[in-house]
Amino acid sequence: MKRFSHVIALGVPVLWGCSSDRVTAVPTPAKPRLSVAVPAGGTPLVYDVENTGWAIPRTTYPAFVDLPVNPVLPDPFRPYLGGARDVSLAGWENRRAEFKSSIEQYEIGPKPDGSDVDIAATYTPTSATAGTLRVVVTRKSNGKSLTLTSAVGLPATITGPVPAIIGMNSPTGGLPSSIFTSRNVARITYSHNNVTTYFGKSPNNAYYQMYPEYGATGVTGQYSAWAWGVSRLIDGLQQVASQPNSRLPIDMHHLGVTGCSYAGKMALFSGALDERVALTIAQESGGGGAPSWRVSEAIEPNGSVEKLSNTDGNWFITGMKAQFGGDNGFKLPDDHHELMALVAPRALLVTGNTDFTWLSNRSTYVTSKAVQATYNTLGVPDRFGFYVDGQHNHCAVPASQVPSIEAFVEKFLLGNASANTNVAVFPQTAAFTGIDYKSWTPWAGANPPALQVAMDVQPAQISLGSTAVVNAVVYGASNFDAAAVNAADTRLVTNTGNAVAPIMRGSAANTSLADVNGDGRMDRIIGFSTSALKAAGFGPGATVIRMSSASAPGAWAAFEVKPPAIVP
Repeated sequence: MKRFSHVIALGVPVLWGCSSDRVTAVPTPAKPRLSVAVPAGGTPLVYDVENTGWAIPRTTYPAFVDLPVNPVLPDPFRPYLGGARDVSLAGWENRRAEFKSSIEQYEIGPKPDGSDVDIAATYTPTSATAGTLRVVVTRKSNGKSLTLTSAVGLPATITGPVPAIIGMNSPTGGLPSSIFTSRNVARITYSHNNVTTYFGKSPNNAYYQMYPEYGATGVTGQYSAWAWGVSRLIDGLQQVASQPNSRLPIDMHHLGVTGCSYAGKMALFSGALDERVALTIAQESGGGGAPSWRVSEAIEPNGSVEKLSNTDGNWFITGMKAQFGGDNGFKLPDDHHELMALVAPRALLVTGNTDFTWLSNRSTYVTSKAVQATYNTLGVPDRFGFYVDGQHNHCAVPASQVPSIEAFVEKFLLGNASANTNVAVFPQTAAFTGIDYKSWTPWAGANPPALQVAMDVQPAQISLGSTAVVNAVVYGASNFDAAAVNAADTRLVTNTGNAVAPIMRGSAANTSLADVNGDGRMDRIIGFSTSALKAAGFGPGATVIRMSSASAPGAWAAFEVKPPAIVP
């Protein structure tokens, strides 16, 4: 079911000693307060609660067999179960809740909130600029606990609360420490093995002892557990920072998370699922992070990149790979442009590295363009950036990237509104510029189609010299009646942009109905002349991109899911 054949200022002294104050984490208030003043654009930079959408009911999805095939990246502004497209900030809270429901149900499992835990945080300085933060998290319902132990690095001079970067398993993730030590930014290490062990997932891990209902194989992935741990670390920071004459004066309005590779995914999930994080930097995250499952499946050979079917089974729920591996990935209600969009309207920067094919960099490019369109629609284009380059080691930041990273740190951790965060860097080579990213995001722009449906072009191999008729199968779905399509009014649009009408027999189109894919729904089969398609630019190396109604092109659009082999 692959889609394309072409590539597409308060003074606080720092005192030595330690303190501990046990408090209970409370549920998010019904009307979340903004933790910072709303900027000139009117859109918050960060929130003071983990999940502003906590009271929104979880989305109930259809059974797997009833999930429709979606050959493009799902429209982040249209409710999955139907309803009006909503691009407002108020509507975005509902959309975020839907993304979270899908990602937890199908990919990582549930992430518990903080309503069932007590937090006891202690900070012990070892010098004026370093110390250890210990956060004891105890589950109230069973008394089980774990301890998060984090090394802390502080600026040499502190005149008030300082912003902080939380690095996944290192003080600054994979980023140069100088970016933060040269600025008034604290560095805090999140030691993820305190929660569940990397390459050692087990019911005996501390997290699964606290939550034995998630300890069975495959019930949750480690990214759910690790993201939960970051949220509880933030609870601890909040507790210590709020104490009078705090020894750890962290500015809770300016927190960032970062990591690289598998820890880049960790940073992305953590920032996406906790709205107290103002800046997320996901470095070279690879499949399961910034790249789209759909796009990777469609444009990259099996075994060459990290796809849904071959990602680490410990990181994600087992059911994800079993259900959605291969072509079934086109049935996922979500994709990872929506994981990244969960961060919005807060700031996000993602990077790639073309020297490592496994990272699925071209897919990162496509999803980044989709996220860019999302941030643009929300009116905050400067809060998302992507930087895909090469000629450096994995998780090694070249000098060329540093100014872009510094700009995001300046603007979103230090409040420098003049920093230029308009970052959209990718290789100017055919491997990237040849990708028609717009065909993956038909919903982006002023006039998106109301509905995106699946289409298949047949036969599997088309000879331009001997194949007389090319059939386009428009698949029916639970939300689309293919039998109602007026075949004579349809047009196939090739990747050259030329539209081709179907074969006509008098006033009637060459068309029929059949259940082509065996799902119990009628599919519309429409015949097109191969010679007419050839004249429109259809040939080896090209493919039909879409089909729509000629008289009402915004009503629906069908996109190819199985590219034919085209020979002369």
